[in-house]
Amino acid sequence: MGNAIMAIIINKTDNITDDITVINHNHHEIHEGNFFTVTDRVEADTTTIQWQITTPAGTTYAHMFFSLACTGEALYVLTEGSDMTDGTALNEVNRRRAGTPGVASVVVTRTPTGGSTVGETTLFTEHYGSTGVASKTVEGGSTRGENEWILKPGTKYVVSITSYVDNVYVTCKLDWYELSEA
Repeated sequence: MGNAIMAIIINKTDNITDDITVINHNHHEIHEGNFFTVTDRVEADTTTIQWQITTPAGTTYAHMFFSLACTGEALYVLTEGSDMTDGTALNEVNRRRAGTPGVASVVVTRTPTGGSTVGETTLFTEHYGSTGVASKTVEGGSTRGENEWILKPGTKYVVSITSYVDNVYVTCKLDWYELSEA
């Protein structure tokens, strides 16, 4: 009960209505400078495009949201426990653009190479669209509660999007906040 009272005390009120102003947790993490994003779009012809997510060792946890899309039929897979080498580095962007934005400790790359596995554990597999439905965006991902994953520290994850149609675009958009837990 003490925490609830404290939350009301530290929140601000609207200048006109005197309503208590409250923001959701994700929005709070943006204000704190702990929220990051990566968006990558690649042209594909009946092939698999992969992105590797590497979380830092220690007690920092990435709370990640996946938004995957293809302009045709596609299979989306997320695996945990890759032993692959990072590929092309992508730009992890802090969503707090004011001041000096902090740097993400999670690293995201496209087209990892080598290794013997893309992951020991499959976390999700989703198949969207149908053959011959090119030029229609088929999107994976869903609501916050169904789509938030707290990733294990010191672990590599691979997002794979396999397209079943030529001349399509696949998009991998990752949003996450990083919190240290003792």
